[in-house]
Amino acid sequence: MELLTAFGGILTLKMTNGATGPTLQCSANVLIAHNATQPAAAAAGSDWKTLLSVGNGTASNTVGEYSLNVSSAVMQLEVEFTGNTGQAVTVEAHFSELSSVS
Repeated sequence: MELLTAFGGILTLKMTNGATGPTLQCSANVLIAHNATQPAAAAAGSDWKTLLSVGNGTASNTVGEYSLNVSSAVMQLEVEFTGNTGQAVTVEAHFSELSSVS
């Protein structure tokens, strides 16, 4: 998500394990880039840098909810959910952008 004209915002993440927990936990990674144009989606590396990484464990029916205030200094934002194996995990990421100051 390109945030060059935004004044920041709030990001919420949610991971929900099913009745049978995953073999390996699902992890949510919030990545930022310092580029003026949005790089291709990718894991952390030359363009994307990890701002936050959280996991939800492997227990059955576990719900993990997280929120992060995103600074107006962030130029590019990406969220990736990764890692879970064995069973499905339901994931959500929502961003509310502050587009003007009044």
